[in-house]
Amino acid sequence: MKLITKIRKADTTKKTEIWLGLDMMRFEAEALVAEMVLSLPGHYKLHDRQYGTNLVDKMYEVYGWMPSMLVSESMLLGLQALNPKKVYATFTLGLDAVEIKP
Repeated sequence: MKLITKIRKADTTKKTEIWLGLDMMRFEAEALVAEMVLSLPGHYKLHDRQYGTNLVDKMYEVYGWMPSMLVSESMLLGLQALNPKKVYATFTLGLDAVEIKP
């Protein structure tokens, strides 16, 4: 959690430097991004900007571009399976909805 706070508080270029300096395996990076996603409560679309805030842009804004690249449908569905009371995600015919509860 300390690392997530450090990345959140850093400026844009520093966020990338911190992420590149972590030297993590892919599964470790995905676990860290999952924790980042869980720290962003709200209602989102996954990618589309037409109807409001999307999760990828929110991740980019808060944590930088590198973690936002790992946010995907499969990751969100996995989070929903592991945290059914905290995460709701549905992806049907392009009408995606993601809800992350505090």
